[in-house]
Amino acid sequence: MKVTIITAVLNCVGYIEDCMISVQSQGYKNLEHIIIDGGSVDGTLDVIEKHKDFTTFLLSEADFGIYDALNKGIAIARGDILGILSADDRLAGNDVLSAIVDRIKSGDCDAVYGHLDFVPRDGRGIIRRKWKSRPYFRSCLENGWMPPHPTFYVKKSALDGDTFYALNYGTCGDYDFILNLLYRKQIKAVCIDKIMVHMRKGGMSNGPLLNVFMSWVYDYRILANHEVPAPLCAVLQKKIRKLRQFRISPGF
Repeated sequence: MKVTIITAVLNCVGYIEDCMISVQSQGYKNLEHIIIDGGSVDGTLDVIEKHKDFTTFLLSEADFGIYDALNKGIAIARGDILGILSADDRLAGNDVLSAIVDRIKSGDCDAVYGHLDFVPRDGRGIIRRKWKSRPYFRSCLENGWMPPHPTFYVKKSALDGDTFYALNYGTCGDYDFILNLLYRKQIKAVCIDKIMVHMRKGGMSNGPLLNVFMSWVYDYRILANHEVPAPLCAVLQKKIRKLRQFRISPGF
């Protein structure tokens, strides 16, 4: 099975090489790395060019944000399994893709997900936040649960050719994408007991209070759109679950 990893990037010269090397270092070699650049001007393209022999496809043009870029990647992906790796994140080990493929080859699931560690921006220091995953039931989605999007790998066939990221939910398009697959379409996803991604702290939905507030608004709209019962309660529980990640425990 071919694995497609899609990376959207814009002005990430300090981290894109680390991201690319983590893909190149995978023991599983039947893969393609698609990089969609939004028009970087900080030297990011020079770094990508240095690793051009390992990049399957590079597109650099203006877009309407990260989810528009990811949709472009999905449209041209040739893999049987699709996953997303942000430009400032990295795969946690050289056996991540092997674990993903082995589990999906078992034939009893359409997608897999695993654990995620938040690492300091400079890649050093103690990991103080962990996103520990576990198996779920559909009712968990109604209680604000979701798997870590950066660890979510899905069969391309499960997307039915019409599943893309919505562009009208700000920084929460990944939440809509996952709810669409797991709650509305009810594809089967299983948990791999493995740290799959090292994610650098400080993403799109963090930072300014306005971003945090709007993430609440968009989460509510997404839940309501997918007809999840009591969407406001689900939003509150979703935020509480995020706080639990700082305990560095296997809590759910």
